[in-house]
Amino acid sequence: YNTNVLNPYRDEFARGELQANYEKAYKSFENAPQPKIIASRVNVDIYPYQHELRTSGSFTLRNKTGAPQSEVYIGLLEAATIRKLQGSIPMRAGDVRRDLGWLPYTLERPLAPGETMTLDFEIDYLPHGFTNDGARTLVVDNGTFVNSQLFPALGYQAGVEITNDNERKKH
Repeated sequence: YNTNVLNPYRDEFARGELQANYEKAYKSFENAPQPKIIASRVNVDIYPYQHELRTSGSFTLRNKTGAPQSEVYIGLLEAATIRKLQGSIPMRAGDVRRDLGWLPYTLERPLAPGETMTLDFEIDYLPHGFTNDGARTLVVDNGTFVNSQLFPALGYQAGVEITNDNERKKH
């Protein structure tokens, strides 16, 4: 139940397959213009004994291109529980693939060149039983490291790609 219902079971090949699928499906978006984060305000609440991490924050985004932008591509870990993901320009979700960390949104109206908008979020990382690899170590009793990987990222994430050509050929 814990390793197949509460948490997806994925062996090494299946994890590689997800990376390959991400690259195949979204590599064409790698150079798609996206707004840039120019300011951020982030709050992180860590509950070590419950092994929970709760985040909230706001990014100020600016269109630094010379053309209007009507789409925002957000990358977010599958383990994230999204309580809020909202733009100051209303956003409509497209073909979301949580398993691949791909959340495309169309803005209600395009973001004009030089214009800013905010992206407000509340994202939690909560334990859901245990995985086939054992207990998650994102939050532990005696110390936790938090980095930007836990927050929404904009655009195609090249860091998700398979880096080894031999591994890529398997998928």
